[in-house]
Amino acid sequence: MSQMFDTVGWFARDLSMLSCVSNVLLPLAADNTIKQPTHVTIPKDCFEILGSLSDQTYQILNASVAKRFGNDAVDNRNLGEFVSANVPTVGKFISDFSRSEAPSVPALSVISYVMRCLQRFHLQLIQTM
Repeated sequence: MSQMFDTVGWFARDLSMLSCVSNVLLPLAADNTIKQPTHVTIPKDCFEILGSLSDQTYQILNASVAKRFGNDAVDNRNLGEFVSANVPTVGKFISDFSRSEAPSVPALSVISYVMRCLQRFHLQLIQTM
């Protein structure tokens, strides 16, 4: 298992190997037609956390996606709001925070907290084996 919990590390050690793995796991259709996405979500809140709104990365990505797939395909919803609306168990994890900090805890922070808990549990499980 990869030392990092990232997709590339789980499937391959480098990009060229990942390309080979993806060709095996996700082969192209026989007629080699690739469907265009109907929408591409670019989560603004994630870019805010990364500080990329100020360096124009978000705007460049938006423009590139709009140019490639059309303006109608670009979806700029906040990932945190989407998760809060569609994953009801997020609220249960917010209750782990103190009453004073719970209202200010965004869904993305809760997801990060849950991921760290799962990683700790996973590593503890491996150590006991």
